[in-house]
Amino acid sequence: MPSLKVLNIESAVDVVRYFPGVEEEVFLNVIGGLYRVDNYDFIVVDTPPTGVSLRTLYLPAVYGVWVDKLVEVRERIVSLRYSIARALGREAEVRDKVLEKLYELRDSYRELYENLRDGNRTSYVFVATPEPLPIYELKESTNFIREKLGVLPRVLVLNRYLPEDSARELGVLEAQRRFVEELKGLMLPLVIVEYLGRPTSSMRDIYELMGKVRVV
Repeated sequence: MPSLKVLNIESAVDVVRYFPGVEEEVFLNVIGGLYRVDNYDFIVVDTPPTGVSLRTLYLPAVYGVWVDKLVEVRERIVSLRYSIARALGREAEVRDKVLEKLYELRDSYRELYENLRDGNRTSYVFVATPEPLPIYELKESTNFIREKLGVLPRVLVLNRYLPEDSARELGVLEAQRRFVEELKGLMLPLVIVEYLGRPTSSMRDIYELMGKVRVV
């Protein structure tokens, strides 16, 4: 950034930073790099907002289509260039760096897409609070990865579920119960985490918190 200020091109940085698709591209590169990490048993990714996450998960498939078309066009160009060189009696250059780069991109996107769809390498956990919009997003996200990736969430988590007394006092008891039934209808493992107020650092309180987690 200091060197860019010297060159008076801060505006160019803003253009890149706020350009549509940049956030998804950065997230995709991070996800791709995680599959090359081999010194951990598990890596947990707390994803960006739902819209960004879903678009990013499908980007390798979209990029794959684009790159396939670019490969097709470039192969025609290389073939035509080779034919012209032979017709003119010139030595034709077989290697094409652009085509090699396209092959590399195609392979990397295919590998990433397969990793995202491989249940042995990737698990999806969807978390929502018992409110209309989060529940709607959870169901839409489940449908999305089922249709686009051919996978289902490993588990659904209903977070900050109010105890019955508190929910009844606030008038949301029936709504909470309805949300639970809606999620049960997805026929997926469901974990309910009761809301206990502000978290504490006490190990005893943590064990008590774990006792408030139930699978339905």
